[in-house]
Order: sequence, then C-alpha cells, then structure tokens
Amino acid sequence: MTIGELFKRAMICIDEYSANGAIRTAEENADYRLRFNRVADMIQKDIATIIKINKSKKFINYQIKNDLNDNFNIYQHLNESMYFYCIDSLAYYFEIDGEATIYIDETDYVAYGDGLYGYGLYGYGDDLSWTNLETIAIPSTINEFTAYKKKITPTNPNKLNRIKFAGSYPYNFKNVAMYKTAFKSDLLVQDWTQYIKHTMPTNFMKLEKVNFTDIDDSYNNRFDDYYWENPTTLLVHRDYKGMVDVKYWAVPTTILVDDTNPTLYDSTELEVLENAQEAMVYGIAGNLLLTETNKRGLATQFINQYEVAKSSLIGIDTVRESLKVKSMWRD
Repeated sequence: MTIGELFKRAMICIDEYSANGAIRTAEENADYRLRFNRVADMIQKDIATIIKINKSKKFINYQIKNDLNDNFNIYQHLNESMYFYCIDSLAYYFEIDGEATIYIDETDYVAYGDGLYGYGLYGYGDDLSWTNLETIAIPSTINEFTAYKKKITPTNPNKLNRIKFAGSYPYNFKNVAMYKTAFKSDLLVQDWTQYIKHTMPTNFMKLEKVNFTDIDDSYNNRFDDYYWENPTTLLVHRDYKGMVDVKYWAVPTTILVDDTNPTLYDSTELEVLENAQEAMVYGIAGNLLLTETNKRGLATQFINQYEVAKSSLIGIDTVRESLKVKSMWRD
C-alpha cells in the first residue's frame, strides 16, 4: 500500500473522504493532509516493533596486510626516540595515550645484499638524510589510547619511510601499522586492530542472527570469535577471512514530508506487511482526531481498535520472536 492509498483509507475511516456523494477537495482536507505523513511515520515505526521488517547487511572481513607484520605490541616511550621502517609505505596507523611528537619521514633506501637497510625498531638509519613528510603533535589532553591514521604521500617512488616516536615525557603506543596499499582517503586507511569493526546500518533495530561464509574454508562456518562492542557495532577477529552476513530487524525508513506539496510522497510504499498496514489505518485515524475536542471519543475508539489489531499481529510475522538469536557480548 502507498501513502496516498493509506490517506484515502484513513479519511474513509473518519468519514472525511466524501460529502453528499462527492470526494472532498484537497483544500477541505488540508489540515489532515499536512499532518498525515508525520502521523503515518509514527504509527509505522510503532507497528514495526510487532511485525518485523527483515533486512540483511553483508560485510567482507579481510584485513589488509601490515608491512610491519602482525604488530599488536604495546610499546613504552621513555627517553629515547623509537622507530619503525617500511619501504614504499603509503599509509600509517597507530594508537597512542599521551603527549608526544611523531614524525613521518622518508629517505632513499640502501640495499645490502639480499636485505634492505632500515628494518627494525631502534636507531637504524640515523646516518642517513631524512626528509620530514609530516609532523604530528599529540596534545597533552590525550590520556587514553587514541587512533591516528593517514595516507603517506612520498616525494618519489622507492623510498624508505619511517615513523619516529619522539617526545619529552613517557607515553605508551600500540598497534603500529605501515601499509604499502594505496587508500582512497585518510578516512579509509584501515584500522590495525585485533578485531575488525563493522558498523550496522542506521535502520538497525534488533539482531536476528549472524552467518559466516568462509573464503578459505578454514573455519567450516563454525567461526565464533566475534562480539558486540555496543548494540550497533560488531567486532570480528582479524584472522577470519570471509563474508559476515548480519540478519536484523529494521526500523522503517522515515516517511518524508513536504508541507508545500503534501502529496509529493504519495507513491511511497509502506514497509510493514499488508496485515499490519490495515491495522495502521485505525492508529492513524485515532491520532488525527485526538486534537478535535468534539471527536475525542471517536479518536479513543480508533486507538483502542488499533491496539487490539496490533496485539493480534503478534507471532504472525515471518520471523518469530522464538528464533534463536546469536549475540555474544563482552565487556
């Protein structure tokens, strides 16, 4: 059913659709029309808590290689600067918990036999001439682990890059990554964490279940190392490579309103099931009449009918409340 058809049914219900054998004009029903979409939106969202709207969101869980390898250590800076090196790095990521100065540098690398000069953590390459690409001033207001990430723009190819952790005071840092992968933007630089974060869509209401489809069959679809950071953020361990399919119940899309052209969105389709749409008519009728003093008795009658109709819908939607919902939570 469309918004336009729902409006007609509501007008019929409250006996405002026609008079003396003629359909009422838009001007005659203008007040109802201006309020209608907002009331319909409220009622559809209410009834969607009973008749679930089933949605699915798929995520790929596949972490991009960190060219510093699987580095999830926590490091402590005291007096001396600390370094990380990578050839042809195009992005970085790290987390830090205190005031510091971080340098992103580059230099021409020097090859020695089968290896490349400059890999390691402490003090390599101090005899080389380094060009600073970026200086990051971590303010004293940072007192818990905070992520910093960004693209690196080298002056030329074939450069040795380094992250230099410096500063005058002690601090900790962790999850250092340097990527040879080109990211489209700073925002899209991959977080280097043990668990990959997947944020649910804005219409996410409640979880039904989570399915996993492996890329390499290493887990045989029995993977369970994931948890919910909060009701809308799913974290899946980085070792899992595959498709994460989140089945959920959705909040209906907000019914749009245009007060200058109230019929503009009349072709919008309702999202709840048909039997729920029929119940909506009573709820809308009652709410439209509530402000009319001489019709409050009728308004109450329609609202009561809506509540009865809504209660009768419990358990008839295609997804039962009795489904086993897999939701693993951790502190």
